[in-house]
Amino acid sequence: MRRLTNWKLPALLLVLTSIAGFCLANGQIPLLIGSFGVVLVGWWHSERSGGQSLPRWAVLGLVGSVVLWTVYKTSGNQLDVTLFCEFLTLVLVAKSWDRKRSRDVAQLIAMSVFLIIGAILDSNVLAVGVVVLISMPLTAWAVMALQIGAGMERAADAGLLAEQAAARSRGLNLTIPDAGRGPRLGLGTARRLLPVTAATTAIGFAVALVVFLIVPRGVAARNWGGWGTPSATLRTGFTQDVELGRAGLLTESQRTVLQARFSDGNNRSVGGPEQVFYLRGAVLDRYSKGLWQASTSVAPRELALVEPTRDRTIVQDIDLRQSVSSSKDSPLFAIWRAGTITVETGEKLDQRNGIWYRDPNRRGPLKYRVTSVLQAVPREVPDRLEEVTFPSAVIRDYAAQVLRNAGIEPERDLREPADDTSVARILTGHLHGHFQYTTEIGSPPDGQDPIEWFLTTERKGHCEYFASALTAMCRSVGVNARVIAGYVAMEYDESTDTYTVRESNAHAWTEIEAAPGVWLTFDPTPPIALITTHEADPRWTTRLARLMDGLNDIWTNSVVMFDNQQQDQVFDFGRLRFTWVEALSRQAGDEFRASRGRSMLKYTIATAAVLVLAVGLSVIAFRAATDVGRFIRRSAGLIPRRGAGATGIRAMNGFHGDALESLGNAGHRKPPSMPPLAFARHVRNLDSDLGGVFEEIVSLYYRVRFGGDEFTSESAARATELNARLRALAAAPRRPAS
Repeated sequence: MRRLTNWKLPALLLVLTSIAGFCLANGQIPLLIGSFGVVLVGWWHSERSGGQSLPRWAVLGLVGSVVLWTVYKTSGNQLDVTLFCEFLTLVLVAKSWDRKRSRDVAQLIAMSVFLIIGAILDSNVLAVGVVVLISMPLTAWAVMALQIGAGMERAADAGLLAEQAAARSRGLNLTIPDAGRGPRLGLGTARRLLPVTAATTAIGFAVALVVFLIVPRGVAARNWGGWGTPSATLRTGFTQDVELGRAGLLTESQRTVLQARFSDGNNRSVGGPEQVFYLRGAVLDRYSKGLWQASTSVAPRELALVEPTRDRTIVQDIDLRQSVSSSKDSPLFAIWRAGTITVETGEKLDQRNGIWYRDPNRRGPLKYRVTSVLQAVPREVPDRLEEVTFPSAVIRDYAAQVLRNAGIEPERDLREPADDTSVARILTGHLHGHFQYTTEIGSPPDGQDPIEWFLTTERKGHCEYFASALTAMCRSVGVNARVIAGYVAMEYDESTDTYTVRESNAHAWTEIEAAPGVWLTFDPTPPIALITTHEADPRWTTRLARLMDGLNDIWTNSVVMFDNQQQDQVFDFGRLRFTWVEALSRQAGDEFRASRGRSMLKYTIATAAVLVLAVGLSVIAFRAATDVGRFIRRSAGLIPRRGAGATGIRAMNGFHGDALESLGNAGHRKPPSMPPLAFARHVRNLDSDLGGVFEEIVSLYYRVRFGGDEFTSESAARATELNARLRALAAAPRRPAS
């Protein structure tokens, strides 16, 4: 139990928590395991009974090595949050082997808090949020224990110095033990500290919740953008552009993006276990140096329905869990062609390149209904409206050879427009049969086009390479084609008649213009690879990953992406709607943009006033609850009743003062920084009679002043008797104890 009452224990737990937060934010599990092991071993080695810390020069050498390593890492790169957090982590690991005076523990606490802040800046996933929640009570506990431990440490040091002075006066050479070990918290003190920590944490949570709910939303999102959005990596997920040529290993995420139900015009379901739907999110028709992007035209050429009696209408009811794009545009996914769209809330929508986009300030969940029209190829295909090509002779020659082998004319002017669909079908079949799907991506040699490298050398890649290759080959032989980025819906739930689409279902495919204004979907990714990659995985590990991703979705949508729209819903109580929150948010944003940030001072002061008021009310409520609880426990007999209360304490203060005066007359004056009990032991080392009587007076004083003992007439009589003996001893000639 003595080990559990060490006042340094909360600091150790905070150090481990902060390291866990940083490692989880950056996916550095090996660093997490290694750091935990080194910190725990170092802490045990330096704090256990009889243990020894590393020499100070060794610890300074380790910290210096960490500094040099950080300087080396920043020599070619800019110092960012992640690198700074790595530096803090390694310093914490090194300091765990050092002696731990109160000043050292304070440094560990400060570095841990900075490390947790860095983890928040690195990632906003659920794991980091849990670490932050855990760190709040740990920080309060560690700071409170530090204050008590520092006081105990100073008292112990003063007592040791007094004993050393007394030993020198007797001609002895007394060595002071290692003060860095310090005293431990008493069990009673530790028990009383925990409720105070819990109450402080509860008040902090309450204040933070109030601030979280009432602070105006949307200001930062409009003016600073998504600073908290994780940086782009080789991880499956929708992107507005398709960039080829990056090497790495694709990792899958099971986070849910949306759920969708597909029906016909009569509300009959058209979904099923074998039915696949392609949800478009970006239309990419410009290519340059390995990068596919959308054209800048807002209203591309899209003709009216050619034969309405043969076209197919599909209604999609989509529950978008979050905006999946970190850029300014947030697409609303739908199958071709999005004719009409309705949303539950009054959001502003914009349509470009056949894709609907939501208000860039809205990032939260959204439910919407889209009516799409799948156009049929007309029986008689008219002539093409424009000539297309692709700037690569290598790709043009490759596609022409494939078409000649299949008996199709590769020259656009010598081929009937109706044969363009056959061209796309043959090139798609060629990619299916002669190329391999893989998630382990290489990179082309410098100067070589990624699509040329994929077709002629590598011959394996992921869906973006397949879609890019088919689009490039079609365009090189005169067939208008474009790359589409979005999601493929394959995970069907028969009980709810809905599809679940996850980040791992991100996909890229090709659309070709079979007739003017009529676009058909072609997926060049090998079908077996498509099914294996996107179908539901029944393994328990996958189900567990999806459960965790579901929890992460709740955290992201409810906390991380809590915006002014959700804030309005919180304060919407029917007729009691708190419109002032929405009005304040709008006013704050307008004034911020108009004054270029200078108006934030006013809102900062207002927020500070709200915080002060909230803290004051919380303290009053806490004190009232504490008083009521103490009254109930005292009434139940759980707390002993005090007799004279403050009167008895004042009386004992008088007895203690008289005793100090008697000792002063005998030449023993108490230093202001020395506690009474330590001074009593100091006097006893110099004069055993005087010190023994004074120590008994101090013991009686402590029991009444701090122990809550009842001050009775017997206590007063005993204190009077002891003071009389002390005055008599002080007046008599004394000689030092031998």
